[in-house]
Amino acid sequence: MVNRRGFTGNHRGMNYRLTLHIVDPSSRSRAELARAGYDLGHHCEVYGDMDDLAVHPPRGGIIMARDAADESGVACLIERLNRQDIWLPLVAVDAEPRPARIV
Repeated sequence: MVNRRGFTGNHRGMNYRLTLHIVDPSSRSRAELARAGYDLGHHCEVYGDMDDLAVHPPRGGIIMARDAADESGVACLIERLNRQDIWLPLVAVDAEPRPARIV
């Protein structure tokens, strides 16, 4: 059973299974990230963009989103999540991150 934070596992913190919400416009990248998540024992939900995520807003787990310098970037995603009252940890991913974007 998944608790309200998107975790499954026993009460002592061992063997927890996270729900990873992967937001990436590239189907190939989504599949690679989901495969890595599954290989680590986690459940993965995939979304092509924030609109897909907004259809069924997650209430638990961790959001992993592809960063972009345009309007589809993580900064815009954070704003939209805030407007929808979705307060989950967010991990930005990029194939070639630049130090200025990381900071």
